[in-house]
Amino acid sequence: MSNIDSIASHPIFQGLDCTQDAAPRFLFTSHHGTRMVVLQGGLLRWCSVTASSFNSMTIDFFQPESTAPQKAILSNSGEFICVYTNHTIEVIEIPWGYVTPSPSMVSKFQLFSYNNKDDDGYSPIKQVLFHPEAYKDSCLVVLYDNGTISLMDVTQITKTITLNKRVATFGIDTQITDIESICFSKDGWTLYALSISDGGDIYAFYPCLPQQLEVKREKITSLLHESVLLYESLKLDTDRDVKRNVIRQVQFVNKLNGLLTENEKNSNEDFIEIEQEYRLIRGQGPFTIDPYPERLYSATALEISTLPINSNNELMCMIFDDGSIALLFKDLPLTMSWDVDNYVHNNSFSLVELMQLKDTDVKRIVSYPDTYGQFFIFGDSSLFLVHTHIWSDLLAKAIDNSNLNELLEMNFTSKLDFFETTNGITKCSPCKWRGRDVILFITKEDVYMHPVEMRKSGILGNNKPVLVNNEELKHQEYKTSFKQPVEELMALNKLFQQQCSMGVSKLIAPEERQVLLNNENNEVQLELLSDVSKEVISKIGQGQNLALNLHHRLLEQQYELTRQLKIVHTIMSKQSDLRRKSEEQSRRWDDQTSRSSQLIKRLQDLDAKILEINNSPKLKEYPINDKELEWFKEIRNQVLKFNSFVHNQRDAQEELNHLKKDLARISKETSQLRDEKSDKEWDELRDILKHDAQIIQECNKELLSTTEAL
Repeated sequence: MSNIDSIASHPIFQGLDCTQDAAPRFLFTSHHGTRMVVLQGGLLRWCSVTASSFNSMTIDFFQPESTAPQKAILSNSGEFICVYTNHTIEVIEIPWGYVTPSPSMVSKFQLFSYNNKDDDGYSPIKQVLFHPEAYKDSCLVVLYDNGTISLMDVTQITKTITLNKRVATFGIDTQITDIESICFSKDGWTLYALSISDGGDIYAFYPCLPQQLEVKREKITSLLHESVLLYESLKLDTDRDVKRNVIRQVQFVNKLNGLLTENEKNSNEDFIEIEQEYRLIRGQGPFTIDPYPERLYSATALEISTLPINSNNELMCMIFDDGSIALLFKDLPLTMSWDVDNYVHNNSFSLVELMQLKDTDVKRIVSYPDTYGQFFIFGDSSLFLVHTHIWSDLLAKAIDNSNLNELLEMNFTSKLDFFETTNGITKCSPCKWRGRDVILFITKEDVYMHPVEMRKSGILGNNKPVLVNNEELKHQEYKTSFKQPVEELMALNKLFQQQCSMGVSKLIAPEERQVLLNNENNEVQLELLSDVSKEVISKIGQGQNLALNLHHRLLEQQYELTRQLKIVHTIMSKQSDLRRKSEEQSRRWDDQTSRSSQLIKRLQDLDAKILEINNSPKLKEYPINDKELEWFKEIRNQVLKFNSFVHNQRDAQEELNHLKKDLARISKETSQLRDEKSDKEWDELRDILKHDAQIIQECNKELLSTTEAL
């Protein structure tokens, strides 16, 4: 990978299993790229990007099936991780405020576990999303292989509701089938679904709300205004289903406004409780795409994702198996729909840009809610970063200002940055590394980064910067240099022992056990042996990885022992100097203590004498002598002389001010005519004033000397 620096030396990536058969590694960044989370198997690690160490937790109860591929997502708040397979879902809280929680506390951070095999008529899980508007990320949106969509409350699994059920009405199936991908709109109220029944159709579930809705006043106000405008746009010939949905939408939004006002008045809840009747919605669509490219008729869509371009607008990204990437803009406002089947109204997209890559370069699409106008395209061995802000910024500005004239001569062409690796990038995430915006890439064997300018939304969280006290840095305690905590090693060893004690997942039927391996129809036995050997090899790989970590730990302990011995030797070699300095300081301390005792004794004697003088009746009746009388008279004379000098100075100052006024008046009257005689008189007057100034200065000096004498 060209121009890409490796950061695999960061402590959080040390000791992970990088073998081919190892569990997949998931890398996430949160809090605007300032924190990192790494998950592999049952090992969870987290730290600040700038930290030199990490915290870890081993999830003992997390036992994924060896044959089921794992997927993981991070909530928008960065507080929770959801790990899911075809049949299981696990929600884990990231213990940011804890330093390596104890094993007894691990279960407290496992918030939700679900296995759909326990359900009747279960279907494999295809995709899971955190609902972006759920209070404390308490709602999961689960897409199943049969097309149904469940809204699960992680706090109460019994309150799960199901959308897009298979319900036949008069022989017509109203279910949206072959749903391949789902995503939320930027505001979190619309759930888009991609159906590939006819190549690629987009449907919408609006409003798709959790049971506990966390919403701001600005959103409700904007939605209320939009609903009123939709109501006012109704006409006599408008379809009755549209009228019904719009009227119900106005009533629903007005009800939400009242509930929010009540919450603000009481200040006791941060969310709105949504009734179940408003959560049971029907899909609407399909959306039209205008103009629809001719070559897309023979292509099949793979995935959709919303791309925010500013705080109010978004684009829809749609990728196809032929390498096409379509950027769409929703040009009409949707109306909410609850109980109308096959509802179509204002379901329209406009094609803004169509890009073409190789079919092997377009497999997945990734966008981030806090990044404007940028998204990633994953391929088999490549990664593209698409920059649309070249034109999407102007598009968003024109829409906000309702001025489309700026778009007449605009070139809707995005910029692509290409990254290539031989191992294949499995995950990427934007990060803030040493004050720069970078992208972290993770492969099967390594972790890389590349500097790039990411266009953040600028909406920061409530995290306040931590002030570092320089005094604390001067007296840092001795810290060990172990890259992997011993608690994590013990937990990995325990997990490995548990897996070794378990048998293979493939059960051999009794009738197959009785058949000799050396026969003409031994395909079944060979297949079973292959599966068993894969599991055994996987366990051997895990054991080797554990042994490698233990070996590294032993090397680190040897280094740590050598380091500590050196420090102890250095301390012992300084004992003689410390003893000598201690003796010198003891002598100085004794001298200072002796002097302090003498001063205290003298002060005590002086205090006793003063007290004796104050209490002596002889001193109170003792008459004043002649010298004291002369001294008091002299003080009186000096005070009188000082007062006289003060009065003289004041009079002189008044005369000087009067002369200045006369001079100014005379100068103004005779500014045009001046003869030699007047010049001579002015010179004499200046001399007199100069002489008076000298007298005043001498008077001031005498006053100062008298004051000092007093």
